[in-house]
Amino acid sequence: MIHIISLSDDDCLYAIERKEFSEAIVNAGENVAVVMSQDWCPQWLQMNRFLNDEVNNQTVEITVFIVEYNKRSFFNNFMKIKENIWGNDQIPYVRYYKNGKYTGDSNFIWKDLFFSKFTRLQ
Repeated sequence: MIHIISLSDDDCLYAIERKEFSEAIVNAGENVAVVMSQDWCPQWLQMNRFLNDEVNNQTVEITVFIVEYNKRSFFNNFMKIKENIWGNDQIPYVRYYKNGKYTGDSNFIWKDLFFSKFTRLQ
């Protein structure tokens, strides 16, 4: 099952300040993905569609946090962290966590590869 949760402003401001998401985010489940994008991005629209389509179809539990940061007041500061600290200037940008530990990142990937990021770590 997939649990999709929108990041709050406080969650994002924490990441801007500390350069990483809070323990509450990265430990929200055994498998966590944080997807950061902008609402106009066609790859994000496709990814969002497959995440929502698969909510009840996956055997692995995944908590997915999302933020469309171009809609937020901290847009420029968030983009600086994403690009200058995390080294990624593409969207969507996804960070993966397993049992609270960062395991890697990606940009847009197809559905099967996204889910394999978690099943290969089982």
